[in-house]
Amino acid sequence: MARSVRHLTEIAALLAERGIDLVVLKQGIDTTTVAGRFTFHVLAAMDEMLADLISEGTREGLESARARGRVGGRKPRLTARQAEVARGMYDETGADGRRKYTVAEIAETFGVSRKTVYRHLEPSGGRRQPGKPTRPVTLTGLLATLPDPAHDRASEPAARPRAPAATRAPLACPACGRDPATRGEALQQREDLAIVWLHLAGDHLTEARHCVACQPHGPVIDVGCSCCGNGPLITGQPPELGDQLAQPALDWMHARGWQLHPQPLCPDDHR
Repeated sequence: MARSVRHLTEIAALLAERGIDLVVLKQGIDTTTVAGRFTFHVLAAMDEMLADLISEGTREGLESARARGRVGGRKPRLTARQAEVARGMYDETGADGRRKYTVAEIAETFGVSRKTVYRHLEPSGGRRQPGKPTRPVTLTGLLATLPDPAHDRASEPAARPRAPAATRAPLACPACGRDPATRGEALQQREDLAIVWLHLAGDHLTEARHCVACQPHGPVIDVGCSCCGNGPLITGQPPELGDQLAQPALDWMHARGWQLHPQPLCPDDHR
């Protein structure tokens, strides 16, 4: 019902101002009586104490594991060598100065999702920490052992005009209206549309979903849960902030129940 004792008290006060009594049958709470109000506050304080103890135990366990050299979270989908090759492919440009490989092509090459590729990108993907130098990546020989991605973007189905909401297919991209033409494209589009994009423009933040045809190609910051790896992709982050998230992004995550310290945890994993 509430996130803390303070929040629960505010809810009870708001109900009282509107002339609404709070009665919880399971715990036997009835705020119309003195004893009921006392029980209400005691149980609320006990619940918050238990939540704090669980959070404290989790932090201590993580710190102890790190001290023993163990890192939490899932095993990376890409090895160090594969991640280096992926970064090199992303940074490589053609004769026209445009990127030679899209994120979707890199993801298809390694058999992973686009979000996994973004997670392993360095400064070109907005992931570099200030003060860390750029390591040159030599692609000669490294790409020889990998399958060639499809370079001909003309073969990709063009984005269709945005259709009215009433007639659009269930898997149509909400940003550009693109419909998958095959079952394979439908599976890929379902995975792509599960990713939340947060676009920053000053103090304004817009939440969106994108398919492969309209995905942003600028610097991206990936915020992934330390347990399940899920989380939003953020574009438009001011470079001067470094690894610190912009305030609109922080507000968005707090409003959806994210825990950001000591490690990011999504609502499903820290409750």
